[in-house]
Amino acid sequence: MSPTKEKIFLDDDRVIASYPVTYVRSLEAKVKSLEKEFNSLRSATGRELDSRAELINPDTSDINIALGRQETEANSTNLLYEPSPTQLPLLQSSPSFVEELKILSFEATADRHLGSSSGLSFAKLTQTVLRRLNPDKADFSFAHFEPEGGIWPQLNLPSSTSDLLDSTLFSGFRDPFMCYPSMLDGFSPTAPTEPISLPEQQVSLEGSHVDQLIRFYFAHSHTLYPIVHRQEFNNILEHVRADPQFTLSDEHESMMYYKKALEHFEGALDYGYMAALEVLLLQVSYSFFNQLGPNTWTLVGLGARMAIGLGMHASSTYEGLPADVSEKRKRLFFSVYMMDRVVSIALGRPFAINEDDIDVTPFAVEDDSDVGAQIDLPENSFKPSILTVPLHILELRQIASNITTSVYSHRMSASLNAEQREEVSNSLHQRLLNWRRNMPFPLPNTDAAVPHLNSSWYDFNYYLHVAMLYRPSPLFPTLPEPRVKVLAEAASMSIRQVSNMHRQRCLAYNWLNLLSIFTATLSLIYATTAQPDNLISVLRDKGAVADLDLTIELFDKLSVKFPVAGKICRMVEQISTRYKEMMEVNEADRRKGQLMMSTLLNLTRSFQSLGHKGVIEEAFSLVPVLATTLALLACYVAYNVAFGTDIPHIKGLPQMPGAVPIFGHLLRLGEDHASTCENWWRKGNPSTFQIKLGNTRAVVFNSYEDIRRLLIGYQNAVIDRPKLYTFHGLISSTALGRPALRSYYPMFDLESYCILRDLHKDSRNGEVEISVRPYIQRYALNTTLTLCYGIRMDAVYDDLLREILHVGSAISLLRSASENTQDYVPIMRYFPNNEKSRRSKDLRERRDAYLNLLLDKVREQIKRGTDKPCISAAILKNEETKLSGVEVSSICLSLVSGGFETIPGTLTSTIGSLATKEGQAWQDRAYEDIKRYYPDVREAWASCYAEEKIPYINAIIREAGRYYTVSSMSLPRKTVTEVNWNGAIIPPKTMILVNAQAGNHDVRHFGDDAGHFDPERWLESLNPPTEKEISGVGHLSFGLGSRGCSGQYIAQRLLYAALVRLLSSYKIVASEEEPPNTDYVEYNQFKTALVAIPKDFKVKLIPRDTPSKDYRGFGLTPWILQVFL
Repeated sequence: MSPTKEKIFLDDDRVIASYPVTYVRSLEAKVKSLEKEFNSLRSATGRELDSRAELINPDTSDINIALGRQETEANSTNLLYEPSPTQLPLLQSSPSFVEELKILSFEATADRHLGSSSGLSFAKLTQTVLRRLNPDKADFSFAHFEPEGGIWPQLNLPSSTSDLLDSTLFSGFRDPFMCYPSMLDGFSPTAPTEPISLPEQQVSLEGSHVDQLIRFYFAHSHTLYPIVHRQEFNNILEHVRADPQFTLSDEHESMMYYKKALEHFEGALDYGYMAALEVLLLQVSYSFFNQLGPNTWTLVGLGARMAIGLGMHASSTYEGLPADVSEKRKRLFFSVYMMDRVVSIALGRPFAINEDDIDVTPFAVEDDSDVGAQIDLPENSFKPSILTVPLHILELRQIASNITTSVYSHRMSASLNAEQREEVSNSLHQRLLNWRRNMPFPLPNTDAAVPHLNSSWYDFNYYLHVAMLYRPSPLFPTLPEPRVKVLAEAASMSIRQVSNMHRQRCLAYNWLNLLSIFTATLSLIYATTAQPDNLISVLRDKGAVADLDLTIELFDKLSVKFPVAGKICRMVEQISTRYKEMMEVNEADRRKGQLMMSTLLNLTRSFQSLGHKGVIEEAFSLVPVLATTLALLACYVAYNVAFGTDIPHIKGLPQMPGAVPIFGHLLRLGEDHASTCENWWRKGNPSTFQIKLGNTRAVVFNSYEDIRRLLIGYQNAVIDRPKLYTFHGLISSTALGRPALRSYYPMFDLESYCILRDLHKDSRNGEVEISVRPYIQRYALNTTLTLCYGIRMDAVYDDLLREILHVGSAISLLRSASENTQDYVPIMRYFPNNEKSRRSKDLRERRDAYLNLLLDKVREQIKRGTDKPCISAAILKNEETKLSGVEVSSICLSLVSGGFETIPGTLTSTIGSLATKEGQAWQDRAYEDIKRYYPDVREAWASCYAEEKIPYINAIIREAGRYYTVSSMSLPRKTVTEVNWNGAIIPPKTMILVNAQAGNHDVRHFGDDAGHFDPERWLESLNPPTEKEISGVGHLSFGLGSRGCSGQYIAQRLLYAALVRLLSSYKIVASEEEPPNTDYVEYNQFKTALVAIPKDFKVKLIPRDTPSKDYRGFGLTPWILQVFL
């Protein structure tokens, strides 16, 4: 391959390689040529190699895998079957061989256009590369090590910080990872100057040690790349142990293990197909801890080439295969895929597998024990599946792949305008946020300190990929200030997380993490230096210097294994020193300024002490002037109190009329802010406008399209807290994400059953009209209490349950803007006998009392060892978090408050709409749809908490969320950067109000009947009911973008389970004396509440089946009676 062609292949993503058959034939000829060169080298050197080569180059003679296969006769002219590799001086191979091998590896690995029948000898090439992958000699117990020589010259920082950005330091900054060619040299191990000898005393490997190694493999490697089927492995292991000829007495030290492993690997490679792919991927797993990063890429490419040749990327290949065979192959293929993405991105190389070629779905979440000819659900659904981890990591690799192809591609970026580029970035950031929120919870518990089974690993990778997204790239060649700030915080947080892992002794000290830390470090240096106007304040306030010091410690430790890390360490030390010098100079200047001011004040006081009568008389003559000045000052203060706002009037944005001094629009908005704003918009006024809430200026968004554009297109600008979430946000989103649903099935089952159990009992099986709201309140509250504290209350009118509900609802009333005027009119805070302040204090004390009670119960259960899986127990027992009881209560409070009001409000109001005359038809259609999917309704009861497959029920839930917007005016946000809204510049720190009620009833989006409850708007057809294809939930009640509700998946499943069980058991009819109010505004009995509280109503429950005297006339089918009784 010519140098020109090699450069195009490696560096230019706009060129797609395509080779003729003659070129393929030339590759085959090269293989034969290399074999001859090997043979000539062997003949020339004979057996004069020292013991070092004998150890490093594994013996491949007498290979005999105990699987019943006959040994292949070695060909004397074939390199791969030559006995005794001690005859092959690989370490002394000629430069021409090394260069040819490199070229051959590139050509064979990355050109996926060659086809499966190209005739290229991949097995030969693989074994040649395997022999060059020598085990590392570096010890993993890190002592101080000072590497010699240099890969980079001593770094000379420019005097100007802005010039630093133009230096060669950032020459690779527009790649996903900054991997300089000179860094790869630092991965190569230095050959020892003295022969390596094993200790005289032989160390045997006992069975317990074997078991320990196996447990570590399945805890560490298997949860990253599920290559080996665990049950099959254990069965074979037991079979081998039963063989009396089996012994490990001659295998000791890593060199010997490696040698033995390669003997078996090369034998398995001869089998081809899946066995060859398995051993190749196991070798890749090993090479991640080897110092030769580029060789890992070569091996991954070979594995990818083999997988594509076997058709493992195509869904048609899996048709007709048993589930267990299909799952094994999917695990292998997606392991290759993940390895390809990790290594190729880290080394700046092209992918071996094209994303567009893959049409097979990922492997299932079930563990090996649950996968046979068919896949079965495990009996213990509380036990997390080990495969949730690699599946979640697979999603991260897919996001990283999309970042690489969308952000770092000149070809993709060239055709996009500014708005499209922002949309691409926001979409990828949203996927990263969802990935972090949906982290497997709880993580599998292992004895070993496995990095990716630690929450810090997920934080580290989240922040690392955010930095990868926000660095200068072909998509954003120059960064605006908001992107620079996000980059700085992402880089800083990734460094802190990896430092935490290092100190917790759960960091993998491999070349991949070295590149990751190096990338994060350069990102931090760039983002810090790219703000020269306020560089000192950035250094002082953001802790960049302290973060760089953390990286110095990390690089110093990594330098034991990688000499290049020592060079990077010294480079970062120079930059950190320069930053510290700048801060010291600034501090000295500040102190000089303070000294000058102090001197001036002392001189002034000295002059005043020399005062005489003339000066005093002159001072009296100034009294009228001072009085006038004070009067003007008082007028200015009064004007500001009456008309001033924290943010000046926003030019280009209309303002609602009717503002009055001091209160602004608070009086006009009245009790129901959302409806007032919605009504003013519907009179033909703009959807987006500004209002004054006392001394606070706010911008209100009303239409569905404007709200969606704001929350999706400008999500970075309206995050209203640091872009990169703290532990508080992460633990809640992790526990409430979609992957966690499965572990909550028993809770959904129990709590939805209790609704029907007590409704059946208290209504006397439908004879007495009943209010459903108390039962649904307990349903929602018990769910959150179980999730947070591992406790529940069985009685509907339990004292503690009612206290939590009462206090929570009362606090909700106080939090709304219409009830909390003193937040917007500061002068009211100083009025005597402030009733709201007194009530707030009383409610806070009552709330703290029951929070402490709940937390004390968890602590007591932990002491007794009887605690149940829950968030508070997980945090209290986790020494990593170091959170106080107050902090744990704060986290749980957010979850409890977020669910026990919204879910009852939505579900209760929905039942009210279904109970109306019009709603009877919806109930009947829903019941028929339940029976369509589950002819035996008992199946619906058994499945409703595990799946959401009934279209009509899903349509009712969507319409319930849209029509009954229980949080009509979403919690206020604040802009963190400027927002250019149709030419009007909304400045930072401006309050943003999202009128979700108005957006959910926008006739331009939902049609003229947006003001009516109609679940069938979400259906494509009625015969049979078929759902429309909709992105997301289709409404605004859960929010959108990065601040969307993290508990929406649990909320939807709770609504689904309750409705399926209720509608399959009873027909609901509204009471004539106390009917429900179904108006989407008037149904709320407290307009000032932050979350709507539906007006009370009663319903009559009519059993679905005719009464049967065999079951005491209860009117329920036998299976329901068995459940209830």
